[in-house]
Amino acid sequence: MMAETDTVPLPHERTYRDLDAWSHAMRLAEETLRTTRPWRASDQFSIGLQLRRAAISIPSNIAEGYSRRSPAAARNHVAIALGSHGEFETQLELARRCALVDEATHLRLSTQCALVGKLLSGLYRSAVKSAEGSTRRS
Repeated sequence: MMAETDTVPLPHERTYRDLDAWSHAMRLAEETLRTTRPWRASDQFSIGLQLRRAAISIPSNIAEGYSRRSPAAARNHVAIALGSHGEFETQLELARRCALVDEATHLRLSTQCALVGKLLSGLYRSAVKSAEGSTRRS
């Protein structure tokens, strides 16, 4: 028998922090911030700002969608994250073409970005199924 002062651990509640897509998107955002930090001011405030915003938007939208506790909100925000992913890919390619990132950096960020894209696509499919299931139960 437990005393009143004993505590029972609550089961782990899954959050966006448990999602591989969020974890990898955070790594992509961190690497993007580190990569663009040393750029000259004119590049910082043009392509650098856009690249950072797109990278930051991906994990932010995953977190917002899953924090709303609604399958429809999760699906919508993952769709927005997918859009930011496309922006990031485009801006990274532009940075490569303008010689703002070298080939090794481009390859590293592109590889990380591709993984995030695959995880986002899977997360979107899962969110669609979850939203469809909650609609049928209503």
